[in-house]
Amino acid sequence: MANRLFFLVVSCVVFLCVFTLASKAWTETGRANVAKEGTVSADRPIVDCNVQQKKAKNGDSIPPELAKRLIQCLWEKPAAPGMDGAETVDIDSMDIGKSRKWVYRQDMGQGIADLDTRVWPIDVKWTWKTYYRTQIYVKVNEDIFNCYVDAFSKWSCGLGQNVKKISTQYIPR
Repeated sequence: MANRLFFLVVSCVVFLCVFTLASKAWTETGRANVAKEGTVSADRPIVDCNVQQKKAKNGDSIPPELAKRLIQCLWEKPAAPGMDGAETVDIDSMDIGKSRKWVYRQDMGQGIADLDTRVWPIDVKWTWKTYYRTQIYVKVNEDIFNCYVDAFSKWSCGLGQNVKKISTQYIPR
């Protein structure tokens, strides 16, 4: 009985030492950005999605940097504390098209068809990454995002149409 207990204690100590060393090596080799509480972060800071906007009017052109930020903020987020799954969105290229009239039952959001809400379609090539402890999920797409001035005189953007799935890959860490 004493031998079994001794063996169990030694096994637990060895396991804890190996686990601790492996965790330390994991974070020190740059393979995964893991905080002390175990949260896996992205390879760059998460975009600040507390976007301060000036009042806009229906028909105004959307500023390109604002469009970029609003589109990134649709999916970009940190991982929950102690978890993995941080997400980043990088805009590889974007082309703002000519505005068009809001189309009832096609466009979604707070636009108002009766008031001739103008929609700005934006063709975006973008990379969406999700960071896990063992891998990074990378998805590259080309999509049309529709941006418009909402009922509160603020710009709003949403996914309008998928154009092309360019690539999807899992990068092991």
